[in-house]
Amino acid sequence: MISGNQPAQAMTYICDLKLFWVVFSLHPQCEPSEGCDSDCVAYLDFTWNLIQLVGHSTFNDEQRRLSFYAAMLLPLRKTMYKDRKAKDVTKGVLSCATQEVKDLFHLLEHEFLPLDLAVKIQPLLTKISKFGGKMALASSVPEVQLSQYVPALEKLGTLRLLQQVSGVYQSMKIEHLSRMIPFYDFSVVEKIYVDAVKHNFIAMKADHMKGVMMFGNLED
Repeated sequence: MISGNQPAQAMTYICDLKLFWVVFSLHPQCEPSEGCDSDCVAYLDFTWNLIQLVGHSTFNDEQRRLSFYAAMLLPLRKTMYKDRKAKDVTKGVLSCATQEVKDLFHLLEHEFLPLDLAVKIQPLLTKISKFGGKMALASSVPEVQLSQYVPALEKLGTLRLLQQVSGVYQSMKIEHLSRMIPFYDFSVVEKIYVDAVKHNFIAMKADHMKGVMMFGNLED
């Protein structure tokens, strides 16, 4: 299912048939919130679309599979269960990550920093690119070289910045926008945003005659 050509569609069918918690059974004492199965499928669907946007060939089959499972686990990060002492314990996926990974997740998911996002992400990616071996607090997790994910994270950070900028500005000088994204030359940024526009992820258009990037639903 997850390794197939349409994992989100397969999971949607399972969810519609009320079989999600049969296929993905939790510990008996776990208490997922109502509708959590639908949220898991929605996160998977978003990740599938994002991978198509970033570039399907950016990841190998195993990396895509792990990304899909990780996406489905995200809605469970605040799931509660009772331990033997009857205390509520919160299990978070991010508890197994290094501080830099946690900070990066927070920036991409929770912060609105249209002018500074990429600049704040860059030093974290530099540190993450040097990490390898066992992840903190997760001795059972295989050794991982996080540097392999940096190119995709740079592209994701660029897309996130463009999305945030488009929600605030109607236009911006191309030169200014280019300085805000330290990962790439503008020619690469242009390829990224053109692909994003094709997938309806964002609405923007470059006017090279005026040296301006315009945002929003634009007429040709």
